[in-house]
Amino acid sequence: MRPASLCNDAPMERGAVGLRQRKVAFDPIKGAVGPAAAAPSAEQADIPNLWASRCRTLLAIAYLWACAPLLVFMAGLAWFRHYVFGSSFKRA
Repeated sequence: MRPASLCNDAPMERGAVGLRQRKVAFDPIKGAVGPAAAAPSAEQADIPNLWASRCRTLLAIAYLWACAPLLVFMAGLAWFRHYVFGSSFKRA
């Protein structure tokens, strides 16, 4: 058997405080196999939650489309500033 440091079965909680694994198939410390979290079936999935997540996705896409003109305007200002005043930093 390989040491726990050489395999990817070790939990991520030891390396970084804020990260966790969603499912653990084998726990090298306890040596036990834990239950893996399964995705809910189609009957168990909430239809309102499904529509809510789709709505959030569409809102995120719409937000990016709404910010695009502002970003293009800011890039144009930066280009104009560089064209008129030259570069901000002199090369050595």
